[in-house]
Amino acid sequence: MTPLLPALAALVGALLGEAPEEPCFDALGGRLRPPPLRFPPGSGPGGSWIVLSLFDGIGGGGLALRNLGVPVARYVAAETDRRAVFVAQRGLGDVYVPVGDVRELEGGKLGSIDLVLGGTP
Repeated sequence: MTPLLPALAALVGALLGEAPEEPCFDALGGRLRPPPLRFPPGSGPGGSWIVLSLFDGIGGGGLALRNLGVPVARYVAAETDRRAVFVAQRGLGDVYVPVGDVRELEGGKLGSIDLVLGGTP
């Protein structure tokens, strides 16, 4: 694994307020130990997150969250390309909720959202 990936994981942890107690990397970026990734609880069942992804594409945001270990209860995706929706549904499974065109979203019907992601339209 390149030094960039562990550094990115440590940055995400630091942004979420979970700074490591001791350095995770040596001066040259080599890994000393895995960074402690802890995420604040979401509003979903058991503290899992409810995510809204605008211009979702093939669900890359959901896969990234899964790879980081973020528990996702529902991944609401605004995407109009049916082929992209098909790929995202296959990759994300039951948590994936396609809602179609972002211009037709009604905020009051979405309920609680813990994280909003956005791709380029």
